[in-house]
Amino acid sequence: MKPIRVAAAVIKIAEQILIAKRPLDKHQGGLWEFPGGKIEAGEKDLDALSRELLEEINIQITDAKLMETISFDYSDEDKSQSEV
Repeated sequence: MKPIRVAAAVIKIAEQILIAKRPLDKHQGGLWEFPGGKIEAGEKDLDALSRELLEEINIQITDAKLMETISFDYSDEDKSQSEV
């Protein structure tokens, strides 16, 4: 399966971290996540993060820095479409 690049924000205010539950009708529904989303083709990481945060929680970022890059394989992902 082709990797999907995403950008997510860790937003800390007054010793609290902003997280949200995924909608139940989405993949991994009901689990917790950081705000963010997919990086579109040709889009810069910071531009994607800015767009996603504006779309999801209506905030505009003024500064961001890379904390970490990770890879993850969702073992429950439907792989039937990648098999021919």
